[in-house]
Amino acid sequence: MAIIDKYSPLVNFWEVHPMLTIPAAFKAFWENDSSENKEKSSKIMWAVGLVYDYESEYSDQAFGDRVELIEEDYLEMPGFFTKYEKRVTPLIDTYMRIQETAPRRAFNEWMEGMDKRTKFLHETPYTVENGSKIDKMRAETGKLMETMDKLKEQYLTKKALTNTEADYVPSLLEKGDI
Repeated sequence: MAIIDKYSPLVNFWEVHPMLTIPAAFKAFWENDSSENKEKSSKIMWAVGLVYDYESEYSDQAFGDRVELIEEDYLEMPGFFTKYEKRVTPLIDTYMRIQETAPRRAFNEWMEGMDKRTKFLHETPYTVENGSKIDKMRAETGKLMETMDKLKEQYLTKKALTNTEADYVPSLLEKGDI
């Protein structure tokens, strides 16, 4: 389920997604917000979505870069997710659970591994002793990217089929009206 696809800085998260006040973590967060129109919790939920939603326009960025961008430019609170980790972790966990499917989990795991691999290659000094190993890892990147693309395609195909089935409206002929 994509939540972030309806994002707008002008719209309250809870108005767009009233059914998301049902999960316990979201409900408690929503109920405890005393700001006008629940604007404070709404902004934080949008921030969670911008960072953690699979359909976020920032989802292709490295995780740390995404977090930093949203904290600094959207929330205008650098270090927010670390500072309020205890409070936001249940929100993040619930958010992730709501949007998970098996193909998406596999793709997400692969993306995390690729991010770790990229970081490792970037941080490992290129020396005479390990140069050939680093070259071999870089040469294998194309194959790994192909596998990642296949996982993404499986996830997107399942998503498209799910959306098509949910949005499907039978024709008048199919309904027997013609």
